[in-house]
Amino acid sequence: MKTVFPEDFVRRTSFRFRYLPMAAQIALVLAGLYLVQLAIYLVTVQDHMGDWLRLRGVPFDPWSFVQVLTYGAVHSIRDPLHVTINCIVIWIFGLFLEQERGRAVVLESFLVGVVAGGCAFWGVSALLDDEAPVVGASGGVMSVVLATTVTMPSMPTFLRMPLWVLTTIYVGLDVINFALSLRGPTAPVAFTAHLGGALAGLVIGYRGTRGARRRRTIGERIGAAVERRHSARSRERTEKLDRILEKIHASGMESLSGSERRFLRKASRASKAAKGQEPQER
Repeated sequence: MKTVFPEDFVRRTSFRFRYLPMAAQIALVLAGLYLVQLAIYLVTVQDHMGDWLRLRGVPFDPWSFVQVLTYGAVHSIRDPLHVTINCIVIWIFGLFLEQERGRAVVLESFLVGVVAGGCAFWGVSALLDDEAPVVGASGGVMSVVLATTVTMPSMPTFLRMPLWVLTTIYVGLDVINFALSLRGPTAPVAFTAHLGGALAGLVIGYRGTRGARRRRTIGERIGAAVERRHSARSRERTEKLDRILEKIHASGMESLSGSERRFLRKASRASKAAKGQEPQER
């Protein structure tokens, strides 16, 4: 299991951002970007940062291919609860994922989830001819949640509920809200981005568990091969020792060759070493 807090972080009393877990770094960056966005809004009375970085629906333009990632860096100025929940969820779930899979997987899950959520939003916007933009890192957060769930599905949560049950409820609510939003006007939350990020996390999670199973299978095969080889050698030594003892019984010690005498001495020393009488000669 990988260590979330490096040794240097434990030893130091002063704050060091780079020593924090990746999940904590992402959460703090999102919170910091929201504060910058809020400050710009308070000074200019307009959400310039959100306007620049948010992902627009149809029609597409060249800048949209950059916004498919940057929209995850901004949130709605009027909904601070949105960014707060995203930061808390990614911090909690990302810590567990980092313990099991490492820092890089947390960052990969988040970024790929943001892009996948943006692409899903694009697709639905094109189908519905919807021009409404989307902001928020929920796609990346959902990706981290699903990757964590696939990695450790039986981990108990509150009320001892397995993690996979909690995540199923979480994703199920998004599916229901997405279906309901199709009947009304523009949805206040882009549930398509949530579901796109969830799909990305599912793929990343299963990819990791399959790799772990493959590594365990290879390890088990190697261990079995070593065990078979050790057993074959032990069987050969036992058979050779039996032949030498039969020869001694039939013709005496004088009938033994030099190699047979050396083998008998080694076998005697090994037997004594196993009984704790003297160290085994190598």
